[in-house]
Amino acid sequence: MQNLDPKQTACFLSAVQCGTVRAAAEQLGLEPSTVSRNITALETNLAMSLVERGRLGVRATQAGDLLIAYLSQQGAALDLLQSEFDALVGMKRGNVSIAVGEGFVGDLFDNALTAFSSAYLA
Repeated sequence: MQNLDPKQTACFLSAVQCGTVRAAAEQLGLEPSTVSRNITALETNLAMSLVERGRLGVRATQAGDLLIAYLSQQGAALDLLQSEFDALVGMKRGNVSIAVGEGFVGDLFDNALTAFSSAYLA
């Protein structure tokens, strides 16, 4: 299995959510044939049938349901990673290493750490 193509997975998800390839195409601003080709390419890549096509539209197969769950988890993991990056940028998360000589420990606790705590831990 190769990496999942975001265009293909977007077409797959949209078709399953909308219920038809035509509705997915409208939602994505694509031609229905493009949506259908992307789903077929994804199915070929995964060597699995992901949707059942019928007169009334499309619906996910068991393999399609597994892919939907995977993509959902992947999206949640990406959101978590972004929030962790945001916390680092905003100095709400991270490590601080301090090296001080013995004579400066008192000043560190009395002044520097108090000011740091007020600014970043509040």
